[in-house]
Amino acid sequence: MNLQWIPLAVFLLALSGLTLGQSTPEGGLSLIQPAPAEKGSSLALSGTCAFPVALEGRYFATLVWSTEVDCTSNRFNADVMLENRFPVGRYEIRATSGNQSASRFVSVRANRNAQTVRVTPLSIPPEKIERSTSAESSVRATFNDRPVEGATGVVWGATALPLRLEERPNGVYAKRLAIDPGAMLGKIEVQWVVETADGLGGYYVQPLEIEPTTLLVRWASQSQTNWETGKAVIMEWSATYADGSPVRNGTSTLAVNDLTNDYALDDEGRAIAEWAFSSNEQGTQTIRVNARDEFGNEGTQTVFVSVHQTLSGIILENAIFIALAGIGVLALGGWLLPETLRRMRRDKWLARRKALELENERMQQEYFEKNAMDREAFARKSAESQKKMAEIDKELAKY
Repeated sequence: MNLQWIPLAVFLLALSGLTLGQSTPEGGLSLIQPAPAEKGSSLALSGTCAFPVALEGRYFATLVWSTEVDCTSNRFNADVMLENRFPVGRYEIRATSGNQSASRFVSVRANRNAQTVRVTPLSIPPEKIERSTSAESSVRATFNDRPVEGATGVVWGATALPLRLEERPNGVYAKRLAIDPGAMLGKIEVQWVVETADGLGGYYVQPLEIEPTTLLVRWASQSQTNWETGKAVIMEWSATYADGSPVRNGTSTLAVNDLTNDYALDDEGRAIAEWAFSSNEQGTQTIRVNARDEFGNEGTQTVFVSVHQTLSGIILENAIFIALAGIGVLALGGWLLPETLRRMRRDKWLARRKALELENERMQQEYFEKNAMDREAFARKSAESQKKMAEIDKELAKY
């Protein structure tokens, strides 16, 4: 090692404001890991700073206490009294100074000679759980190997607000946890806390990862799956969560071949559409419905429908054969068949035009009344609809 660099290194270390064995983050704020504390005693907090420091103690999302301390000689010290009314468990300590922040976690125990209630899991949710699902959870509380009865049990972290555990025989406290559809995704910690009236308490912490849920999209039974070309058919579908509750304030997309349309879900999670297939779309056709809720959960359902020609369509495709077979009729009334064929062709285009008009009415209702479609989507779909309407009117002009 080149010893000539040692004095320079010591000088630079002192100039930067660092001390051996401790580093100060940019901005000057740090929070030293506090030691576990008991209710009824003081929690000692300290660290480095450049400006006055705001300190908070949070029990999950609940603010339990807050205070402000001065920054003296780039350091701060604070003693926070842990009142007996505070719950036992794991607290997050947050420090804020200027535009810098830091946080640490500390355990707060019961206040009787550091003796705590022992909380052990019996039935807890899996490490990964989806939104809108539920799982049974239960813990057993003991003190000196004896069941703790008549205490208060609470579970924190799984829902926006703490849930009261139900007491059962032999020191068991239980609750079925239901995860909200809009619960925050990612890894969290769930904490089961049991406290007695005289201040004894304990807790158990479980890591939990919340994942998106898959919406259940159902094709309504009354919707037809056997269609005729040129005829408008009403389709209906619905979207629900895993627990059966409807997806409210959601949207859905109906995809038929290369065409897609968006529909708003009503308060019962349902949507209705009208569709008509053309004569060149015979056979088995695929319809895909995708539903989304306001929290980003999605679900898809795929159905297959059989499309066949109407009697008028069969007549159109076999017009030459019919004409030859009915030459006798043509000799008696040569004007009848051409007029009939012309009328059937015109009726087909009129049916398609009617279906498109109904679709335009629903689209305008979603944009102007329900605000279920943004301006860009409305403009794009309006342009597509006008193009289709012009093509239909061009065909109708032939008749």
